[in-house]
Amino acid sequence: MKENVKLEALNIVREIEEKTNIYDIEVIGIKIWFFIRVYFYLEVVNFLSKELHKTNTHNKKFYTYLSNLILFLERIVIFLIRAAVGAVRFLKSGNSSIVFLIDPSDYRDRGNSLIERHIFFNSFYSYFKNDSSFLELLTLQSFSLRNLLDSNDIIFIDFAFIVGFIRTLRYLFLPKNIVNWDEFLNDIRKVNIDGIQSEWIEKEILKLIERHFKKVLLEISVADVILQKIKPKLIVETRSYNGEVLAFNYVAKKSNIQVVEFQHGIITESHIGYTYFVPKKSVFLPLPDKIFLFGDVFVDFILKRGNAFTRENLIVSGFPKINKYRSIGKSELEYIKSSVRAKLGIGIMDFVVTFTTQPFYRNELIRFLKDILPFIPQNVKIFVKLHPREISNRGIYETIAEKGRVFVLTDEDMDLYQVLLASDTHSTISSTVFLEAMALGIPNIIMELPGFESVSEINLQDCILFAKSSEDFIEKLRLIMREDIRNVLIYCGKEKAKQFYSTLKNPEKDILSILERTL
Repeated sequence: MKENVKLEALNIVREIEEKTNIYDIEVIGIKIWFFIRVYFYLEVVNFLSKELHKTNTHNKKFYTYLSNLILFLERIVIFLIRAAVGAVRFLKSGNSSIVFLIDPSDYRDRGNSLIERHIFFNSFYSYFKNDSSFLELLTLQSFSLRNLLDSNDIIFIDFAFIVGFIRTLRYLFLPKNIVNWDEFLNDIRKVNIDGIQSEWIEKEILKLIERHFKKVLLEISVADVILQKIKPKLIVETRSYNGEVLAFNYVAKKSNIQVVEFQHGIITESHIGYTYFVPKKSVFLPLPDKIFLFGDVFVDFILKRGNAFTRENLIVSGFPKINKYRSIGKSELEYIKSSVRAKLGIGIMDFVVTFTTQPFYRNELIRFLKDILPFIPQNVKIFVKLHPREISNRGIYETIAEKGRVFVLTDEDMDLYQVLLASDTHSTISSTVFLEAMALGIPNIIMELPGFESVSEINLQDCILFAKSSEDFIEKLRLIMREDIRNVLIYCGKEKAKQFYSTLKNPEKDILSILERTL
């Protein structure tokens, strides 16, 4: 994929948003563009890069269908149990000033309850817990009964999908009337976009509306069910561009409820979730009122292209957990390193490389690891730290595990930052962990596999190494094992990381102050 293809796709979205009435298109009274623009952007990226999705045409064996059926039935049972528990907790709950929207994949810290383990919200739990509602969103990580046993203060919103489905049932069989569609066709046919025809744009947008409007309608109904009862003054969230969260924002804006987002993951100038090209006329925007960002560079990325946010909306707050580990003394850091290694039976003199995974690039990473493992020196140990959304895939990664040499780890085994501090090098395709590793003084090797483009967009070439192939990775590993090279990368990384993670001494205090003023 060309490095600039995402920016090309973003420019096409810009042309459409600035020169057509795309924001005015409605289905059943819903401004549908907000909910499909990310999908459209991805289709444009695929079109430009010619990396269209391919379907596996091989016949699947019977046991595959059977295992999928068993998994589906298991998820249905868990969904119904969670729905029942969530409904009881919801009915018992009263009004709250704040609603925290929780993605289960963010339970990555240590604590007695699930909220205390939430990597972004745990710093504020004790302060707001008496006047807040904590809602766990419905994701693949939700299909587990473990969370039911771990916490009594979370409302699982699975039940609201049942209520929402019943409420929207009558709309699902009505003919779809796409309001302002003819006006859009007139507009788009006047726009000359290099490399892409208006007919293709029309077809793709119509296809996405057909594919997603029922889901959007359901998600908005779910958000309405929740917010009508709780009646919060403020919603606190991550990932404002995700469909389920966007639906809450949509209802919140209609109800004059404030929305605050905490940054999750890497933001570059090509991130479609933060880059809106709003026409000068008044447009309804279901976007956060404020976004707490890790560092100044993310403010610059968001403001560089889009116009939906102002500098006043974007608040540099740092990342409390990074600051906590930055402030740890040398003796404590050495204790963490030796403790983690002792737990896994690794010597203090061994060289440890930690690979962090991403759900979208699992097969590529596993193939890459299989290619390099025969050529890695015996004194090099490998940690494969799974992304929270990949816990259920642990068995797949275990196929490359080797006793005493290759260890597959999850957040249930040990904290991510403890794993990093026990490591000598970090490697990934595109995980944001490479920035966290830089901040903690751990040098990086980025694997140039599909998906690494988001890393290459950031000017960090002097502070990290890139591996173009498995052979190149081995060469880069030999380089990084040299103390002089390591020291240069560590110093460069720490200095550069200050742009990405603010060094504010007390970020929690600043964030709490802003949240209080928002109420």
